[in-house]
Amino acid sequence: ADTWGVLSSTGYHVNLGSRSDAAFVEPLLTIAYTSSNFGNLPATGAMATFNDSNTFRGAFGARLGSGLFDAGATVANVSITGNYWNEFTNDPTATMVTSSGAPALTLGDQREKHYGEVTGQLNIDEKRTGWSGFIEGGAKFSSQFTSIELSGGISFKW
Repeated sequence: ADTWGVLSSTGYHVNLGSRSDAAFVEPLLTIAYTSSNFGNLPATGAMATFNDSNTFRGAFGARLGSGLFDAGATVANVSITGNYWNEFTNDPTATMVTSSGAPALTLGDQREKHYGEVTGQLNIDEKRTGWSGFIEGGAKFSSQFTSIELSGGISFKW
């Protein structure tokens, strides 16, 4: 399978106070497009043919956050993000064709067109040493699915 895509996000950071640990809000807008091309998959006595799949999604939401503390060299903030996603196109299908001449079987995977996403994040930045880290957890959900995600990372600024 070959897949390529484009993702674009935009937002605007609005401080709700003048201090470095003041609360903030960021309205968000995201669009994403992917195109996937699949080859055939031979099976015993049959051939699975996958149609190419293109998806186009958009989301709008907001990120709300605040500084936890600012100790000069060490800064920490926390935020929560909520997004509403809409899948504008979604048409993945596969067709099974047998060598015996039996009728072809077409299978589809129609996902939910609309779903929500909520994530929470903690960031810590150590300005003296250049180290920073984050931990993020969240969920995507609709009437058909729920997925839980957890990630974290560290980085060093030269």
